[in-house]
Amino acid sequence: MVKREDKTGNSVILGLAIFLFFFAVIVVGYVFICTDEEYNYNQQIARGYITRDALFFNICDPSLPIAKYGGFLNGEIVGNGSSIDEDGILTFDPSPIEAADPDFVLTNPVLEDGRTAMETVLGAGSGSYFASLHRGTLRGVFFRGKRSADLPLIKGRFFTEKECLSEVPLAVVGQNVYQSCYEENGHDYLDYMEKKYEVIGVAAISGESPIDSLVFINLGSIPAEEQIKGIFYIDNASSAESVFEEMNRKSEEVLRTTLTRRNTPVALIDIVSGGMYLKNYLKVIMVFLLIFFYGSILVMAIRFHKVKSAVLRLCGVSFRKFMGIFCKSFVFWASAGIILSALITISTIFSGLFSLPFALLWKIFGTFLFLDLFLLILFVVISGIVEYRIDPRKVVTRI
Repeated sequence: MVKREDKTGNSVILGLAIFLFFFAVIVVGYVFICTDEEYNYNQQIARGYITRDALFFNICDPSLPIAKYGGFLNGEIVGNGSSIDEDGILTFDPSPIEAADPDFVLTNPVLEDGRTAMETVLGAGSGSYFASLHRGTLRGVFFRGKRSADLPLIKGRFFTEKECLSEVPLAVVGQNVYQSCYEENGHDYLDYMEKKYEVIGVAAISGESPIDSLVFINLGSIPAEEQIKGIFYIDNASSAESVFEEMNRKSEEVLRTTLTRRNTPVALIDIVSGGMYLKNYLKVIMVFLLIFFYGSILVMAIRFHKVKSAVLRLCGVSFRKFMGIFCKSFVFWASAGIILSALITISTIFSGLFSLPFALLWKIFGTFLFLDLFLLILFVVISGIVEYRIDPRKVVTRI
């Protein structure tokens, strides 16, 4: 009686272990990945939906005077405008350096193909990338290939590649800007930059964010003289450096001046967080822990049913019937863990626990749900193969 009770207790303990493992795969994995994604996403949002790998630049205007600067580096004077007179007194001349070419006039002419020079420059890169004029909340959009801003849209769509250089005024706006839109003939419009823009999409995430105030418009709808006012950035490129170099060469040809790189703006979240985020080695450790616990539970289940399998097969019970008994006892626990974790995860998606696009949240959940189901099927298959290869006579002899 005691042995039977111990065996029943061990069965429950093993069942709970299986339940907790399959429950944790979805819940822990989902929370872990969403936390990492939210950190990176918050950085991107804080910059106005610009990644930390973006390359910023502006058009060099040689007609403008250059500001002087000076200071000390390792005890030596560096920079322009600093000097030491005969008495050893440090003096600083803040007057700007004269312009390299005072007669230069920065213009944005329309070329023979109908494009402006700036449109040609931004379109000079190869491969897929996203490029944009950046001026406050304004984004003058151009992209090539499949790489776009990938904005989290709650309504409508983003621009197509062809629409980026179209003169037809189109806009994708944040949900706060959308409140200022008006409807005509079944379409939404926004009065912006002295033009009437058709709003084709609305962007937002589950919580409040800087995206709510952004206005994305197609570059071709911006007047030529306005296209060269502001800074620019290249994003979502496999090699932003190579794209920048190609743009720079084209700029010398059509704008008659070069492009100047700028430092990537530091977002407030970078200062607050101190650069802390989920390191890649933590993800590797999580994978190894997953494999370890999965293997341990699998070995426990096989050993637990080893003797039962041998006795039943010697008594004439078919292997298929035994696997039915095996699945009935432990697949129940695994399924319970999967179902409960799925319900909890879905509830967090609708509750807005993570400020991420709903499409991304469902994708992460679906990935871990698929992984859990795959591990369950693999659990049954491996157990079946091992149990099938067991010699029942040897097992019974060792008892």
